[in-house]
Amino acid sequence: MWRKRAEPTEPCWKGRLALASRKALHDLLGTEDARAELLERLTPEAREHHTERLIATDWYSERHAAEIVEVAATVLDRPVHEVAQEVGRRGMTHQFGGIGMAIARILVTPRLAVRYSSANWKKYRNTGDLVAEIVEPGVVQNTIVDWGGHCPALCRGTWGAFEEVWKNMKGIELQSVRRLDCISSGARNCRFELRFDGG
Repeated sequence: MWRKRAEPTEPCWKGRLALASRKALHDLLGTEDARAELLERLTPEAREHHTERLIATDWYSERHAAEIVEVAATVLDRPVHEVAQEVGRRGMTHQFGGIGMAIARILVTPRLAVRYSSANWKKYRNTGDLVAEIVEPGVVQNTIVDWGGHCPALCRGTWGAFEEVWKNMKGIELQSVRRLDCISSGARNCRFELRFDGG
């Protein structure tokens, strides 16, 4: 069944990112029984969202993403934040593939990543903007401003995505990624700090 494209005012992500996240979640669930249990536990609306056929270049609503991750965490008997973060990490691998990650290790430097952070964010999400800056040697801050589609699960997924992308960057060794501020805690924006050696 084909779903109508989401309204422009609704928080959305590109089909390519949604597909990568779905594949990552299926990998994490591991077995057909676990995947079937996920579908059984979801509300009808979330089930339709999770099983619809996606087109990589179209926009799709993010409204059921949190429920899907929360139910998956219940099926796996793991904390929601751990599952969300792992889906974010694995999703980047699915999105860019082994070849894409290998190319990143050859070509993508921290300065290049910072330069194109905003353009890359807007390529895959229709709300918010990613403002990145090198605050000192070996330290980058990624701030997501005006993120209308924010929810705790998507925020942790983004955290995981930052980890996976930056550990596959040219000439550096990622040391840590931590969240300094979060909309869920009352902050205006979500802000992450990435520390690395080299670059």
